[in-house]
Amino acid sequence: MLNKELLLRKLNKLSADQVVINANVMTMNPKQPQAEAIAIKNGKIIGVGSNAEINQFCSLQTEILDLKGKTLLPGFIESHTHMSMYASTLSLVDLFYLNTHSIEDIQTRIKQCAENTPEGTWIVGWGYDCARLAEKRHPNRWDLDKVAPNHPVFVHCFSAGHFGTANSLALEMAGITRDTPSPVGGEIIHDANGEPTGNLAKVPATAMVMKKIPPRTLADLVNGLRKCNEIYLKAGVTSIQEACLGGLDPNELIAYNQVISDNELSVRVTAMTYYELFEMLLSKGADLSELGVCSGCGDDRLKIGPVKIIAGGSLPTQTAALFEPYLGDPSNKGNLLFPQEKLNEVIFKYHKAGFQIAVHAIGDREIESVIEAFESALTRLPRANHRHRIEHCKLATEDQLDRIAKLGLNVTFYPAHTYYFGDQYRDIYLGPKRAARLNPMKSALNRGITFGLHGDSPLTPVSPLGLVCTSVVRETMSGDTQGPEQAISLTEALKAVTINGAYLVFEENIKGSIEIGKLADFVVLSEDPYKIAPRDIKDIQVDLTIIGGEIVYQRF
Repeated sequence: MLNKELLLRKLNKLSADQVVINANVMTMNPKQPQAEAIAIKNGKIIGVGSNAEINQFCSLQTEILDLKGKTLLPGFIESHTHMSMYASTLSLVDLFYLNTHSIEDIQTRIKQCAENTPEGTWIVGWGYDCARLAEKRHPNRWDLDKVAPNHPVFVHCFSAGHFGTANSLALEMAGITRDTPSPVGGEIIHDANGEPTGNLAKVPATAMVMKKIPPRTLADLVNGLRKCNEIYLKAGVTSIQEACLGGLDPNELIAYNQVISDNELSVRVTAMTYYELFEMLLSKGADLSELGVCSGCGDDRLKIGPVKIIAGGSLPTQTAALFEPYLGDPSNKGNLLFPQEKLNEVIFKYHKAGFQIAVHAIGDREIESVIEAFESALTRLPRANHRHRIEHCKLATEDQLDRIAKLGLNVTFYPAHTYYFGDQYRDIYLGPKRAARLNPMKSALNRGITFGLHGDSPLTPVSPLGLVCTSVVRETMSGDTQGPEQAISLTEALKAVTINGAYLVFEENIKGSIEIGKLADFVVLSEDPYKIAPRDIKDIQVDLTIIGGEIVYQRF
């Protein structure tokens, strides 16, 4: 009897909660690139192999998922996204660039909101792109005053935080007059008569108004995160790297904790924490070594990742710092947000404290400044396996990539911008030569630089397969091919949204590939990406998203 009980216990320990069979499994594990079946127990993988091999894990209680030949990959990892920002945009006036074609469109939607909002209440809109507007300019304060003179109004362009427009009442509430100096690293734009136009460029300037806007309510954030959860799951995203937690809103972390505690957020979150949040704590007498918070704190549902620093602007707002001027504007090369010595100091502070660091840098001059700061920090205090990152890194030169590789820095590239904005980069902002240079993935790959791919949502729609597609074909929305020499293979692109994404935040031992011991996070596709035309990869549908062995999204 005793032997029978021991045998039953042993069998129960080995039996799977779920098995997946008859699948075209692409593991992203070079030691076992393909498989047919997977066994799962307690949310983790306990077996990978053929149907016959996985059958040994089955018991009467095991759930069996027969994929009938469908393609299964590790769940997609978004290496730089803004779910909390996305959550907030869902409660703002919708000005998204794909369906906003003129300043009149903006005015119409702001007016509709004003008619249903008590006077004196803030109205905030988000998402337009001035290059797509018929007027080919940003709205100004007077455009907004015409439709909402008695409400403070602030509208963000799609590159939220980097450029926005306030109406007259919002400027007044922020204390901005013709005599107000521009903040360091930002610009209050004036007209020919010296009057502020309401246009504010770069984070230090837009923050002057944004800090006056009442924080999003916790309920709004929670509701927004619930909706975002479904958006990301539908795209096959099982893990995200939230790119700026705690920037201007203390409710963000509380909201994340609430939806996770209530089991209403399936997507796993590794959160970059905005460095100014720590600077605020330091100003109150805190010590970095005594905070009890550092990169890696948390669990597989919500974890603290890198400290996030913003070193520059964006290309469509013509605020990113370049060595050569913007096309058609020889006086404008953008501006750095930090003097070099200050950036060196900030990066060294958090490097010394043991944090992983991620720095937003798009233009080649920004990237140069960031590399110099990392070189300084690593010379002063060498540190193995730091995995510091440059976010976006769109216009890195060959020389800069050499130095990035030498320093052991990692990168996230932004191919969604090539697709959605490549035509504008070519014709309006950069010219053909520099546009073709955007996201130099092949050059990075040739140097052994580890990189992930991201869509920076909500700035572009959530679509890892769209990122993969553009990385392979380098096509814009119009079908123009830009920089084909920087295209990468389908396998390398899939690695960039799976195992590479995990590596970027020290999680390659728990996710990113299908191996025994890792989290059972998968995506099931409607088609095998290797068996269709590369430009059609973006149109593949996600049939199932599975997290911890549980189906959390099902198309049918």
